Amino acid sequence: MTREIQDALGEFAKSKNFRTAGSVSVALAVTHFAKEQGLPLDSTTLVTNSGTQVVRLTKALIQTILARYNITDILSNEAGRTSRGSVANMILFVQFLNTFAEHSEIDLDVVESFWVEQAKLIIDARESDTKNVSYSAVPLEQNGQRFFFTTIPVSSLFPFCYVASRNEDPKSGFQRNLNRNRAEDIAKYLFDGLGSIPTNIVLSAQPEANLEYNTRSKILKYQLTSGSFLVLDGQHRLWGYEICREKYGKDLRIPVSVYIGLTRAEEAKLFIDINTTQVGVPSALLLDIKQVAEIESTSEQILRGLFDELNNDIESPLRKLLSPAKSVSGKISRVSFNKSMLPVIRSNAWVNASRKIQYQLFLNFLRALHQLIDDKSVFIRAAFFESICEIFDDVIQTSIAKHSDAKVSSIKDILLPLASVDFERIAERTRPTKSAYLEVIKSTLKKSVSISDSMV
Repeated sequence: MTREIQDALGEFAKSKNFRTAGSVSVALAVTHFAKEQGLPLDSTTLVTNSGTQVVRLTKALIQTILARYNITDILSNEAGRTSRGSVANMILFVQFLNTFAEHSEIDLDVVESFWVEQAKLIIDARESDTKNVSYSAVPLEQNGQRFFFTTIPVSSLFPFCYVASRNEDPKSGFQRNLNRNRAEDIAKYLFDGLGSIPTNIVLSAQPEANLEYNTRSKILKYQLTSGSFLVLDGQHRLWGYEICREKYGKDLRIPVSVYIGLTRAEEAKLFIDINTTQVGVPSALLLDIKQVAEIESTSEQILRGLFDELNNDIESPLRKLLSPAKSVSGKISRVSFNKSMLPVIRSNAWVNASRKIQYQLFLNFLRALHQLIDDKSVFIRAAFFESICEIFDDVIQTSIAKHSDAKVSSIKDILLPLASVDFERIAERTRPTKSAYLEVIKSTLKKSVSISDSMV
């Protein structure tokens, strides 16, 4: 009977790819639940309310189980994290145990021992400090500094890298110094298969790596030893790759640049150079490119259409005053426009109108303001534009209530008190803010409200 269940478990582990730290952690936890509750198990009771986690699947539980077998090394730091893979693996293994129990008795101690052995194999393979690995690499030298381009599986890289102290556990160092959510986002991006990350990680090889390069075979060899590489750039990407491996079982290859022979001073200078000279892509350009990549959200599609219409419409006060791909002095950028317009496209006046009427409503609103305000330059101030968008819904609703329409003349009547405001004076302040404009606009419009005898 013992041999039968061991053979069945071996076949299950092979066919269902239960070879990673995450999947073995799930199997250990499910076996623990079976020993507590007996068989058959109901998999629906082993999922949290959110449906994204296995109940009580924690690092602490797994280490408690391993400790009974005198194993103190950590199997998985990610046990218990939100993972569709963990829930799916739990369901698979519950089905296996229940099916097997229908025709044979199961010794759950044997089952637990089987998974403990799998855990030990994973830990031993991961913590081997004497194993050498080799990868094809291309050498390059710039200004006296030598480095190599290569690709390395994350399982052969992450455990041997550090971000602050070479004596610190890699996982602890990454968690203490970096943003977990950012790394999680990278891991999910890699798992979902939405694209690739061609940008290389930059490393500095330490003496512990015993790094060697064979010029004839073009092979780079190093030793899998703790503290072999200091990460100079790409820390979050490297951590994201590792989370993807642990949570989803994807041991992806990472493009890396490996420097050799750097002094501490050279490492520090290179770190500063990399992190101060890189220039990010302008946010406005990213929004423009999203259309080409066909990954715009619904709101972004609406805002892009409005942006383009207002920038080209001959009747628009903003014609040729909007900059689509970058920030330009004297124009409103797409980023500022989108941010300002959110209250408009979420307003009741907007939501309850057709697409054609929506554009006309906002155009009428802008034209009314433009006719009232002497200082036309104020319209291209992002803070002013954002402030007037805040009052759009109230103005339109008031115009309809008073005049039964939202024509330019009706809206102009509602906004008429603003004609007396010296916006140029506000603009003379150092970087006038949205709050400064909005306070003046709202207080001016509020003062203009009067109640006549016919209203009561």
